[in-house]
Amino acid sequence: MKHTILLLLSLSMPLFAVEVSLTPTSRSTIHRWVTIPSTLQANQSTTLHARVAGHVKSISADIGDSVKKGQTLAVLEVPEIEADMIRARTEKEVAATTYQRLLAASEKAAGLVIPQDLDEAEGRVKIAEAAYQRQEVLLAYATMTAPFDGVITARHADVGAFIPLGGTGRAGATLTIADLSVLRAEIPVPEVEARFMKLGTLARIMTVPTEKPWQGSISRNSQSINPHAATMLVEVDVPNETGKWINGAYVKIQLAAETHNDALVVPVSAVLTEKISSSVFLFRNGKAVKTPVTIGFNDGQQIEVLTGLKGDESLIVLTGLTLADGQAVTAKP
Repeated sequence: MKHTILLLLSLSMPLFAVEVSLTPTSRSTIHRWVTIPSTLQANQSTTLHARVAGHVKSISADIGDSVKKGQTLAVLEVPEIEADMIRARTEKEVAATTYQRLLAASEKAAGLVIPQDLDEAEGRVKIAEAAYQRQEVLLAYATMTAPFDGVITARHADVGAFIPLGGTGRAGATLTIADLSVLRAEIPVPEVEARFMKLGTLARIMTVPTEKPWQGSISRNSQSINPHAATMLVEVDVPNETGKWINGAYVKIQLAAETHNDALVVPVSAVLTEKISSSVFLFRNGKAVKTPVTIGFNDGQQIEVLTGLKGDESLIVLTGLTLADGQAVTAKP
């Protein structure tokens, strides 16, 4: 009898009202984001190889140094080329002198010099000049300069090291230079999403939670599917004048595969997602009214509501709450 009285009293007493925060619905643009891992690569990067063989005489740049286009980075000792250049210079001077003498003689006395001899002498002058210019070019190759503005990212040789001619990879390499003012994010897009990826498609890089995501767009599109990986390569240029981004860094790129404009959206925190359904709690006459909804795109902050709401409702923020349909609630000021 006592327990029955207590139960009747508890049923007749109003439930304790839970204090809740409210949020309105709104209309906005929302995207369906596709998240794909990527690596940031230098906009352009090259390893300097010698075009002539020689020992390293000097290296004037090291890892981390910023260099300008045309700046001297390394010089090779090439005594053989220097000797050949002296020889070529001498041969050019002798050929020029011989030609001038024959030319002067032919001008003083017609028929003194056979025209064929004069032509051959002139030809030897041109051949000697070409040989001398070739040695000049080879000697210039002994000085290695920066092909563009950038940063030295690797050093492969020291003073005194022998650099062979025509090396590849580490063989014959001296320095690696990279242009880090712009980085490229190379993104392998799955084939099922490839048709949505156009030039200018919105892209963003998620950083730490406290920072606003970096936002850009697709800069290049290969427009072809890799049959082995079933992906299409797209690239996003990431400006890096401040050096915020690191070459080779792993990032997660989000691409806006589809976009809905003027969509009815609500905060993620206002949607209750269960096994096969979603719902929201409306604030109505001091009670939490559970209302089923059909959801569309979810961008991590907002969720598109396709059916179930008109757009003028006040919703309860569910963060940290467990509510029941019809439960008494009060709105925070």
